[in-house]
Amino acid sequence: MKPFTVLALAGIAAAQLPSFAGSLSLVDTFMRDLQISFHALTRVHPRRSFHKRVPGKLAKRCIRRPSSGYPGPGGNTTTTTRSASESSSTRTSTRASGSTLSTTSTTLIPTSALTSTTSSLIPTTTTTTTTSRVIPTTTRVFPTTISTTPTTTSIPTTTSTSTSTSTSISTFIGTTTRSSTSTSTSTSTRTSTSTSTSTSSTAAPTPSSSWTIQNRIQGNNFFDAWEFWSFPDPTNGAVDYQSLEGSASAGLHEINSDGNAIMRVETTQQVSGNRKSVRLHSRTTYNGALVILDAVHMPYGCGTWPAFWSNGPNWPNGGEIDIVEGVNDYQANQASLHTKSGCTIPEQYGSSGTLAASLNCAADETGNQGCGQLNSKPNNYGKAFNDNGGGVYAMKWDKSGISIYFFPRDQIPSDIDNEAPRPDTWGTPTGNWPAQSCDPFEFMKDHIMIFDTTLCGDWAGNAWQSSGIAGQTQTCAAKTGYNTCLDYIRNEGANLKDAYWEVKSVKVYT
Repeated sequence: MKPFTVLALAGIAAAQLPSFAGSLSLVDTFMRDLQISFHALTRVHPRRSFHKRVPGKLAKRCIRRPSSGYPGPGGNTTTTTRSASESSSTRTSTRASGSTLSTTSTTLIPTSALTSTTSSLIPTTTTTTTTSRVIPTTTRVFPTTISTTPTTTSIPTTTSTSTSTSTSISTFIGTTTRSSTSTSTSTSTRTSTSTSTSTSSTAAPTPSSSWTIQNRIQGNNFFDAWEFWSFPDPTNGAVDYQSLEGSASAGLHEINSDGNAIMRVETTQQVSGNRKSVRLHSRTTYNGALVILDAVHMPYGCGTWPAFWSNGPNWPNGGEIDIVEGVNDYQANQASLHTKSGCTIPEQYGSSGTLAASLNCAADETGNQGCGQLNSKPNNYGKAFNDNGGGVYAMKWDKSGISIYFFPRDQIPSDIDNEAPRPDTWGTPTGNWPAQSCDPFEFMKDHIMIFDTTLCGDWAGNAWQSSGIAGQTQTCAAKTGYNTCLDYIRNEGANLKDAYWEVKSVKVYT
């Protein structure tokens, strides 16, 4: 190498010295190289120390042997390691590569290092790549300029670290030799941690009701849903049913301070004929329904015959369903069907009630007894019902047949209170007429609902001398001292003070 070339290189190196002052070893190395260059300028060019001519032979280039500070031909080593560990939510991959390369050049390569970090949560991948090119000579290591740019995001998560270090070493011994050490480390880390925890603590959902409310009859508008029927009693009772105006004039109906509907019979002490009473017919007809009556009080006592029932046209062809019915001092409700010929109930009719008379429901074939079932639950009728605060009667008319349910005041299901009735959860009905032997839509058609209270008549009057039925232990004749029902109700109006309905509501679902 020519002296001015060495001086030029030395000058370039000297120009770079301030940037390397932070490393003592770097300064020391630089000074040694400068000393070598100085000697090269003041001595004879040592070409003959590298090449010798032998007389009679061509000159040959000397071959440097690997020795102190001078490696032989560059070795190249590549190592690749890959490890992966995976879990259900984290995956890490690491890859490293290293190489060692010796080259001869006269180029200075600035060292740079870049670290870029991006951090988030999802997904996770770690990749590390390392490449090393090292010449174990007297080296100069340039300081690394590091630029770090942190970036944080939420999704996806990527952590990437890239470090590239390039070190240029120029060593001048005899001839120009350049050793280059390049260390490049690239680390890319993607970390993904996905944790999803969902905790739900709720009660199992309650199946919805298949019934939708159609009529809510209650409160101040209760009587708007009804017609006051004012014709002679078809059951031959000793009553005169009043029109709306007649009932209002006689004080037979009202909405009390609790918002409940009251329907009563006349209580004048003595009358010469019939007593005034109330019979209501619903303005709406039904073909299949769930009817729920919530009553606080029902008429009872000797001479009374109250009923809450439904009826079709052209009786008995349209059918009759007695939901609440009884006479005199009965202690059990008798629910019944009255139909045209062809409707019966099986011996195993599927209710908790007891058979009142016949399995045949045809009115004309049973002396109009129908196929009644007596309620066997306590407090379901009469004085006991009233003393217990009343309760709920429900009639279900659907394709499975006709069923009657009763719930005392303290046992009313919440689904009834919430207007989402679930008859399938109510247990065994107190009265049941299965469809298998009496099609409910063949024998029941176009029904209206009816409230009435009659006196004496075909049933209460004829049972005046009877006892031992539906929990009645004493005949009304013996209890009142009157031989006939008519004599009693015409002369003892004060004793009819309990002959009234108090109804909280009637709700109809379809």
